[in-house]
Amino acid sequence: MRGKVDLQQGLVPLIWAALVFGRAHAAGKNATFTWAFLLVIAWLCIYFIFFTASNDASGDYTIAQIVSGLFFTASDVIFLRNHQPEVRKIGQTKATSAMSFWERLWWSLSLISSPRNIGWSTQPTSRIRPTPPSVTRVQFITSGLKWMCFYALLFDVTSIICHNFPMYGQGGPSFGDFPWLWRATVWLNIFGVSSMMSMTYTSVSVAAVALGLSRPQAWPPYFGNLKDAYTVRNCWGRVWHQMLRRTVTGHGNALAGILHFPKSTFTTYFKLYAAFLTSGLIHYAGDYILFQTWIGPGRSMPFFLLQAVVITFEDAVVGVAKMAGITKASPLAKLLGFCWVFAWFALSVSYWLGPTFTAGTFNGSTPDVSLVQYLWNGQWKVSKQDFI
Repeated sequence: MRGKVDLQQGLVPLIWAALVFGRAHAAGKNATFTWAFLLVIAWLCIYFIFFTASNDASGDYTIAQIVSGLFFTASDVIFLRNHQPEVRKIGQTKATSAMSFWERLWWSLSLISSPRNIGWSTQPTSRIRPTPPSVTRVQFITSGLKWMCFYALLFDVTSIICHNFPMYGQGGPSFGDFPWLWRATVWLNIFGVSSMMSMTYTSVSVAAVALGLSRPQAWPPYFGNLKDAYTVRNCWGRVWHQMLRRTVTGHGNALAGILHFPKSTFTTYFKLYAAFLTSGLIHYAGDYILFQTWIGPGRSMPFFLLQAVVITFEDAVVGVAKMAGITKASPLAKLLGFCWVFAWFALSVSYWLGPTFTAGTFNGSTPDVSLVQYLWNGQWKVSKQDFI
């Protein structure tokens, strides 16, 4: 046991339930004591992250970030609700405040279960690729099953390849101990993690549609189109999954409103840095529970703040290009952009995740058996590098 007490996974559904009930209560007319729900959620999250841990460091790392995300979601939808646009389900005719508590509870459950606000008035329609209206239930299920097989294969392949590099092993050397080119291997991990996320999302969506719980259009693709990934801004704002978009942008938007910032370039970048600061804090929870120290090997905070700095730099370059009369990115400019994005994330992601790999997160998050390896050399069990 690495923490003061053993990790209590039963707290996670309790926090989630408190979030759902808290949002339902806050949506009522003249709701009072909403702060009490946030206080309870904050106490449970702080206790979970900073006072508990298990011997499964990799699992702790992931679940601590989920718990931290629940806290910031609670802060967004409960504490800051009056400083943001009204949230209504598309097609909703009855005012939420006029609903009975049980109606609001179902309303809240639907809202919290849709982090990207799909089907809600706050859905970021320009940021998420839609599922075409013409896609039928059978087509969606068939396509989803095919994609699940592809994601499983991609995750298996990328995991097997990475296990051959010592910097991914527990207690192994850092990326800094090798030539710079080796940092590019972190793209294998990026695609591996993306495939696992996509496989999980797709399996849930296929099950929901197959059971008739929702329509295919309620499940847009998890990630955006890779053809848009020629700037760091696009990578974070269009290509990455957007599951935390409402949570990380809500705080900056609300604070800008509270401080009465006018629409300006300063306000735009204030919101940008606030969003990445919030994201850094969410991921910092994983750093703490993994390393059990406030300031140490964890690099989530500098990593996410650096993304905002780089986006600011990109915007400056684009601004100079527009001043020179270049208003549309040419194929050559996009090619250079893809190269820039590849190099930036190879550098920054390896800087961010390197210490976590050394702590064992990569070994702990990949399967112990491999179908690909079995088909290649007849061996099921994966040989993971361990230097401890």
